[in-house]
Amino acid sequence: MFPFTSTHSRSRRSLLRSSALTAVVAAIAQACGEGKTEQAAISPSGGTAAPASVGAATAPPAAEPEASAASTAPVDSAVTAPGTSAPSEAPTPPAGPVGATFGERAEMVVSFNYVPSDGGRRIHNPYIAVWLSDAAGKPVRTLTVIILQGKKGLKWLGDLKRWATSDDARQAAGGADIMPVVSSPTRLPGVTELVWDGKDDAGNLVPAGAYTLNIEAAREKGPYDMISQELAFTGDPFEQQLDNSGDLQDVRVVVRAR
Repeated sequence: MFPFTSTHSRSRRSLLRSSALTAVVAAIAQACGEGKTEQAAISPSGGTAAPASVGAATAPPAAEPEASAASTAPVDSAVTAPGTSAPSEAPTPPAGPVGATFGERAEMVVSFNYVPSDGGRRIHNPYIAVWLSDAAGKPVRTLTVIILQGKKGLKWLGDLKRWATSDDARQAAGGADIMPVVSSPTRLPGVTELVWDGKDDAGNLVPAGAYTLNIEAAREKGPYDMISQELAFTGDPFEQQLDNSGDLQDVRVVVRAR
């Protein structure tokens, strides 16, 4: 005989299984709803954010912003601190001969012939001084003082009155005694040639410009002669003949390239 099974009993068991399945589904749905509510509550905007899909992967953190071109550019060492002015570039020196010196480019040769006006009789050798002065008349460079050597010669140095006066003023202003360097013994009348290298008595190159060439001559029982001629020394070559003065003849100035 087959065991008897009541139809009512089977229906009840099916109902229990269906109720249990329904409870499981409801629990899962409730859990999902709580998760969505919690996610909406923590939305960074302060409002209700759209719920994220269940099981979606968490988005990776945003990458750090790249440094701007200004922050990555090399630092310029010339940039100054706030509140300070940027250093200005050194001014470009002007073109041309401004500040140039005569002796860097050229030198002067001066020559003259001392010709006694009183004929062929025996005469005393002349005293001669040759020097250059500036626009104010101050001596710049003495090229030579031709005198009798020794104390006797110094006694008569005052016969070269223009040079002696200017040199006394120079020494009174603190200049050194240049006689040991520039003096030379007297000589017979004739031609004398001297060279100026463009330096002053202290050995410094002088600026290009206008200087006066002075030639002074005197002799015992003879005439006194003086030549003063302003010349422009720019460094450019030139040649100039000066006027005679008594026994000073054939005075010539030549500026030539070094």
